[in-house]
Amino acid sequence: MTTLAKKKSKTTTEDMSLRDWYAGKALNGLLSNPEKAGNSVEEISELAYRYADAMLRKGQK
Repeated sequence: MTTLAKKKSKTTTEDMSLRDWYAGKALNGLLSNPEKAGNSVEEISELAYRYADAMLRKGQK
């Protein structure tokens, strides 16, 4: 493992925004859904961030 890879692997949730955390959770669900398996990486990641944005908006109400 290169030094850069070691450094990146030490990332914690302290380095992550709430939006990124929500998107990661949404991504996990999306990737476990066989109906989404045919979508491109770009489409799935965009959808994950749309879910994250919706969660953030909902939390502000």
